[in-house]
Amino acid sequence: MNKKFKQNKRNSKRNGFTILELIIVIAVISIHASVAIPTFAGVVKKARISARTQVAQNINKILTLEEITDGRPNSMYDAMKVMVGNGFDADEFTYESGLALAWDQEDNRIAVVDEALNEVYTHDGESLPKDKVLIWRVVDELPSESATSIYLGDGFAESEISVGVGIDVGDNLDVESIVFSDSDEEIRSILIRANGNKTVTDVHNNSDNITLLGAADKASLRSSEINDENNLSIYESLADFSIYSGNAVIKSGASVDIVRLLSEKQSGISLRVENGDMIIVGEDFSLIIEDGAHVGSIVGPDGNTFDFSDEDDNGAGDNTGGGENTEGGETTKPDTPEPDNPEPENPEPDNPEPENPEPETPEPEKPEPDPYYGFRIFDTSKLRTDTGEEAYLVDYESTDEDSKYVSLLMALETAREMEEGFGYIILLRDLPQNNGSGQQHTINIDKDMIIDLNGYKMSNATVKYDKIVVETDAHLKIIDTSEMKKGEISAPIYSDESRNPSAILLNAGSSLTVYDGNISGAAAAIYAEGCANVTIKRGSFKNVGSSAPIIVTAKSTITIDGGIFVAGEAGKPMIIFGTNGKGSTIIVNDCDYNGDIVDTNLLEKREVELIDNRENK
Repeated sequence: MNKKFKQNKRNSKRNGFTILELIIVIAVISIHASVAIPTFAGVVKKARISARTQVAQNINKILTLEEITDGRPNSMYDAMKVMVGNGFDADEFTYESGLALAWDQEDNRIAVVDEALNEVYTHDGESLPKDKVLIWRVVDELPSESATSIYLGDGFAESEISVGVGIDVGDNLDVESIVFSDSDEEIRSILIRANGNKTVTDVHNNSDNITLLGAADKASLRSSEINDENNLSIYESLADFSIYSGNAVIKSGASVDIVRLLSEKQSGISLRVENGDMIIVGEDFSLIIEDGAHVGSIVGPDGNTFDFSDEDDNGAGDNTGGGENTEGGETTKPDTPEPDNPEPENPEPDNPEPENPEPETPEPEKPEPDPYYGFRIFDTSKLRTDTGEEAYLVDYESTDEDSKYVSLLMALETAREMEEGFGYIILLRDLPQNNGSGQQHTINIDKDMIIDLNGYKMSNATVKYDKIVVETDAHLKIIDTSEMKKGEISAPIYSDESRNPSAILLNAGSSLTVYDGNISGAAAAIYAEGCANVTIKRGSFKNVGSSAPIIVTAKSTITIDGGIFVAGEAGKPMIIFGTNGKGSTIIVNDCDYNGDIVDTNLLEKREVELIDNRENK
């Protein structure tokens, strides 16, 4: 019997991979992933860049067309107005998938910036050259640091900004403070644009070329080192500009109300005109005012003020002297009617005279001069002082002495109506003496006031009456903007039997500052009858009687920075004190006087404090 043996079949069903097989599979997948994932990421990144650059190309077409018609934008603000005005959504500048749009100011083109700010792409997707510096991006929050200049979006809410790159505040009106400081020594082109009359911009510039745009209240420049590279250029409107150190240029078309040269070294300045530009050079600053720029006034390091009229937009001319130099202008005369236009020499023959011709209009009579004519509110755009005073001109046409004086009284009355600031009075002629007419002709100053002698005289010809009386809490400034500085204030009539007049009498709480002028009185040039503050910068002061040029009968503070002083008799001190004047403080920095400043007995008893800072005492 044949036996057939059946072969036993192994069970071929498998439950999974062996460990070795798994290792091999994972290795193969990893190899493919290492190649596929970067390739895929690169494709995604290129797609994102392509999408963004497509937006950039569309905007660039708008910018190109606008540049052809209206010129290149001067700032991101101007460029943004162009783009938004042509339907572009400003939100496109914010980041999307790690990329944002930015404006290349140098080429007036939109670029694409990655989130790390280490790559900037052109519309072709290639990296932008490293020497590009004026690249602007939009932010709603101030970054801790940035490789690009920044433009503040509408969502920005801070009022104080501190940056080391270019800044444009956009439409934000609430930014009150912008502080810029150099972050390195690399020379860059930086643009700072404010947008509000209350903004204060403080620039600490060591190596950059900075452009200042927009409207602001104040700006200042401080440079720890000065070279040919670190200029600050002002292009638009600025109320108050201070230079502590550094180089500044006020460009043609710009308007700055007042420039303060605040060199810490307090060196003198020189002014000269070159090619229509004003060049002001100090020890650690220089200022160029280009032809066509407007500067209202300049305060030098020594405290002198140089004021300029609108007739010379750049302030150019011979105004190189000290003092509060204010350009006044001519007296306005009554209008003279224009003559009738003459008939042409060859009239048309075919035009007969009308049957009822219009009656000829008679030439108006020339108006009679107003006897009080000549004072008026001066054009404040031509008077740019550091406190923005209004001005009143004093002139007259009357032959009556007392009526002539009314011109000044009317000017004073009008100035009193001002609620704030100093009244400003300019003399255009000598004010007449009263010549015994019975009128005292004393000028009472009961409001803060500036009197510009302008080379003319005001004098009293009657014993007893002081020429100017400064009332309680009023502050009077005496200046003389004339070239020869011959303006005078005097009360010269002396009598042994009567109270002698002084040129300027100060009541309690009043203040006096004299910048220029020849001041003389029979009692004193300056008589402090009440507690007062007196500051003398320049001028001459004379007692035409027998006493001192300054008399103090109430506790006062006198500061003397210059001036020439003459006593009525030899041996008199420059300042005499009454009993109530003891306890006064005298500070003398400079003056011309041959004698003692005060009675030495008062100094020994310490009844008067004298601080004498003169080098040659």
